[in-house]
Amino acid sequence: MIKGAGIDALELGRAKSFVAKFPDKIGSFFSPREKRRFGKSRRKHECFAVIFSAKESASKALGISVTH
Repeated sequence: MIKGAGIDALELGRAKSFVAKFPDKIGSFFSPREKRRFGKSRRKHECFAVIFSAKESASKALGISVTH
């Protein structure tokens, strides 16, 4: 059941920093399909920001935040 609306945004600078500092942590956020998409991306920080923000906003709408 959807409890409400969810919205999330991630600054590209923060995404770029995270991808650079913690490349081994990326896999913990992504499904196998998303990992393949990320691996093919030339702009990995943008790909990470899009996928992470989508998951976080969906989880907020469901009342179960990914990061909290």
